[in-house]
Amino acid sequence: MNDGRIYYSEDRELGDYEIEIMTIDKYHNCFGKREDYYKPLLEKYYKKRTDRLEEVYGELKEHKDMLEEKLEEILN
Repeated sequence: MNDGRIYYSEDRELGDYEIEIMTIDKYHNCFGKREDYYKPLLEKYYKKRTDRLEEVYGELKEHKDMLEEKLEEILN
């Protein structure tokens, strides 16, 4: 941030505060940029987070299945 302006690059992660501002549709006025400038950044952020959540969900499901198998072994 420099003189109240935020600069972006392709490999820069969006901060939580910036994302919050963008998700409430205030970023066009706050940052003085057109909406289509930030839309790809938001989509990239949400895709990355969604992919990670799906990964974690898969891992948890595997652990759940394993625990259920162990419980069944113990009970039998």
